[in-house]
Amino acid sequence: MLIKGAGKGDFEMAPEGDGIAVCVDVTPLKKRETKFGTKEEFKFVFELDPSKFGTRKDGSPYCIWSRGFTPFLSLKPKKSNLTKFLEGWLGRQFTEADMRAGIDAEKLIGKCAKVIIEHEDVGENTYANILSIRPTKVDIEPSGGFVREKDRENKKANAAAKTAENAEEAESAEEDSDESAKGSFHGAEKPAGAGRDDWQKVKIHVGRNTGVDLGDLDPEGADFQALFTKWLPKAKEAPRMSADDKRLAAALEQAVKEYEDLKKQIESESADADADAQIEGDF
Repeated sequence: MLIKGAGKGDFEMAPEGDGIAVCVDVTPLKKRETKFGTKEEFKFVFELDPSKFGTRKDGSPYCIWSRGFTPFLSLKPKKSNLTKFLEGWLGRQFTEADMRAGIDAEKLIGKCAKVIIEHEDVGENTYANILSIRPTKVDIEPSGGFVREKDRENKKANAAAKTAENAEEAESAEEDSDESAKGSFHGAEKPAGAGRDDWQKVKIHVGRNTGVDLGDLDPEGADFQALFTKWLPKAKEAPRMSADDKRLAAALEQAVKEYEDLKKQIESESADADADAQIEGDF
């Protein structure tokens, strides 16, 4: 969870210590290239309590960025880094019910936490690291001076639209602004684990799980595996497939694809966690 700070430029890095922080942003999703392929990541941004950490030269609170997270909650095959971070912050273990319900990331803005900030030198750079995050009963208010990243992006897009030389350029800039807003990972979008995809809502119409949503089965469980390895091949070999068969077959194939992608994401996150010193703090 290393955040690039001092070294080059005039960025005022958050000091070491422990104290209260308040979440002031959930950044838009941004792509990052890894050895496992392209990942979309977001970060949490916190303002640090001035009474404990002091202030920057302009009197504003120091800020700290979390490491980048892919927007997935998972318990199996093992917990994602996002799941572990949120469990530490919220002070509870997540359940399968949490996986189904999801977490509205926007509702975490304004929520406080007890954090420990540590510095680490890596080559010529110094990094500020959120070493630990825990729940707290102490609340602090955001300063009000922090501008969310999505709002900065929208402001730039709006400025570009105003200076466009013709209506076509202005319209293009507005579309860019709309796309920027869509990437802001808030309640109007699909937060980590939120809701259910279409395949998860498909009703099973065969076997002992008849009437159950496919999304309620554990992809590594015997019932799901029986459907995928036994029922699906036979159904696809049948001369004719009913509409229910086609829906379930497509849902099974999509479920396996997404589950394999998720396992790759978690594997990638585990590799990142073992090499945190190489993670850049800024997008």
